[in-house]
Formats: sequence, C-alpha cells, structure tokens
Amino acid sequence: MNLKNTFTTFTSNRLLTTIFIFLSVTAFYSCNNNNELEDEARRQEEAYKRQLGIDTVLIQSYVASKGIPNVQRTPYQGLYYAVQTPGTGDKAEINKTVVTHYTLTNFKGDTLDTSRKARTDPSTGQKVIQPLTFLLSPNTNILTGFQQGVSLMRVGEKSKFFLSSGLAYGAQGSGNTIPPNTNLIFDIELLQVK
Repeated sequence: MNLKNTFTTFTSNRLLTTIFIFLSVTAFYSCNNNNELEDEARRQEEAYKRQLGIDTVLIQSYVASKGIPNVQRTPYQGLYYAVQTPGTGDKAEINKTVVTHYTLTNFKGDTLDTSRKARTDPSTGQKVIQPLTFLLSPNTNILTGFQQGVSLMRVGEKSKFFLSSGLAYGAQGSGNTIPPNTNLIFDIELLQVK
C-alpha cells in the first residue's frame, strides 16, 4: 500500500465524517427550531382560546345588559350579529367587490370610526361621504371579523356585528384608540356587490 493512497483514504474518510457530523448537528438544531416554533404556535393558540372565552362572556353580558334583541352566533367563532334591516339583494361573496357603510364603536359607546363622516376628496378638495369599497378576500387589509360579517349579508341589509378581540385588533390593539384585547361593534350596511 502506498502512502499517497493511505493519505487520500484517510482524508476522504475524515471529510465524510466531518460532513456527516455537520449534517447531523444541522438536523438536530433544525428539529429543535421546529419544536420551538411548534411550542410557540401552541402557546399562541392557547392564549387565543383563553381570550376567546373571556371575549364570549363579555359579548354575551354586553348584549344582555343592553337588551339587544335577536343576537345570533355566526358560523365564525367569536362573531355575533343582529339583523336590523334584512337585505333582499345579492349576497356578498368571496372575491367580489363590496360597497358598505359602517360605524365602529366600542362597548363604552364611543364612535371610533365611520364611513359616514365627511372626508376631503384628494382629487376635488371637496368634502364627501364615501362608503368603504373593498374586495372581499383574505388578502385584503380589512379586519377579519368585518369581512366575515359582510360575507353573511345581502345588499340592503343593515346589521350590528359584535367582534371578539381576536377578529379585530387582537392582543396588539390599535394605537391609543383601541387597547389590546378589545371587543368591537360594527354597524354595517351592505350597499352593493359587484
């Protein structure tokens, strides 16, 4: 056996061993990272369920204390509604554009936002009241609970929706106006489906 072949074999074996160890360590840390991600996802899911339980009690208590009639659960967890005026037109559908008027309030009765407020039109400089028009789609930057509510409506319908915090701004809240874990109320009128 010559020295060159022995050295080459030794070097090849050492290189293969090094590669094997590297891949083993990488796989080990990858599994640990996946476990950490799974643990974090599990913790978030548990926190969401806990908060949903709290929100459900708060919504039901609010509805009972205000004597709001005909409040129903929706197929969506954490979303309740009461139809004020039934709609007779087209039903809102996913991937259709919807035109709505809305008023957003908290459980204290404070109006937080509304589409019925006159705003300045940038193209004309005139004060106008414009409904909210958006594509009903999970990819749209509109609150989940708002979209879920609209998806249950027909044109002409006016309904009051009670959103659990997880369907609104969640644990992060929204600025100084909406604290974390705040349940919200949307009064929505569906004007058009296109």
